[in-house]
Amino acid sequence: MDCAQIPRERPILFQGAMVRALLNGSKTQTRRIVKASDLARAGAEGPELWTGFMGWQPAEAVLADQSLSTSKQTRCPYGQPGDRLWVRETHRPIFGQTCGLINVDYRADPRAKWERLGDASDCLIKLKWTPSIHMRREYSRILLEIVSVRVERLHEISEADAAAEGWRRRPEVSDDPDVHSDAARDWYRDLWEEINGLDSWSANPWVWVVEFELMQNADHGAEQ
Repeated sequence: MDCAQIPRERPILFQGAMVRALLNGSKTQTRRIVKASDLARAGAEGPELWTGFMGWQPAEAVLADQSLSTSKQTRCPYGQPGDRLWVRETHRPIFGQTCGLINVDYRADPRAKWERLGDASDCLIKLKWTPSIHMRREYSRILLEIVSVRVERLHEISEADAAAEGWRRRPEVSDDPDVHSDAARDWYRDLWEEINGLDSWSANPWVWVVEFELMQNADHGAEQ
């Protein structure tokens, strides 16, 4: 394969609940705040004023004119379609005193799935939980492939897109869509504020919308 065709890989952080949603297939999108530095590089107050943007396709047209000033262009820090994201999550490597790495526990998994020391405690070394930010590439079990990238205001999220953020209707909630037509969107608003802080939803920031497919789950042996 030509080097130019090799997909780029970047790390991305997910908390436990979102890791579980990735594994069960209910999460196929993620939204991340567009940083001020990205806006500054674009030379405008908001993406609707950008004359060029690399890494996404606006609804109106594809801005692929190479004559556009590079000062008016910026790239999505999470990649472009075809690039890959390897997931960082809270984990715990397990080593053998004489045989190196044996396995990796993942905090998002049920406790029953974590490797137990048992009678082998004299030959296994189980480290403390390691925060996701410090995960090494070789310990990651989830690989995603980016399908599309766009920018939009946070409040523009639709009910369908909110569901694609990992929402699953609770069994105690009626399946009748008329009972609560915005259930997924309301859930996502609560999740957003849990992650980004109180009143972060009302700020309605510009966000990167990254859509992806699960390419590999090393823990379950699945690959597409």
